[in-house]
Formats: sequence, structure tokens, C-alpha cells
Amino acid sequence: MSRQISDDPIIKSAERTGYAPWNQPDVIECPVCGSDNPEDIYIGIWGDVVGCSDCVRREDPADYYERTNRE
Repeated sequence: MSRQISDDPIIKSAERTGYAPWNQPDVIECPVCGSDNPEDIYIGIWGDVVGCSDCVRREDPADYYERTNRE
């Protein structure tokens, strides 16, 4: 039986935010639009940043299909 060692909380924080807990920036910016302290950051399936709650909007799939397939 193998035992997995849990990562230190400092390492988890650095992986999640990119900063150590004592070095957190005062203002977090969206890497796409530069908005200060967005509510959420959206990550694509390949791990890339898609945008934030200020620059990405949500749309119903049926409405999107109807809007893009008008002729």
C-alpha cells in the first residue's frame, strides 16, 4: 500500500494563485481584460485563461445557435 504525502499549504496556495501566502498581491487582475479583482476567473479545458466575470458572458446554447445560424 502506498501512502501519498499531502502538499504543504504554502505549495497549494502557490499552485492555486501563483503566489506564496505572504506575497499575495493587493489587487488581482484578469489576465485577459485587466479588470481589478474580478469575482471569477474562467479557465478553458486546456488550462488557459478564457476571461473573467467582467469580460466573459454566459449565453443559452439554443440562443447562441439561433444567433449564429441565421441566414
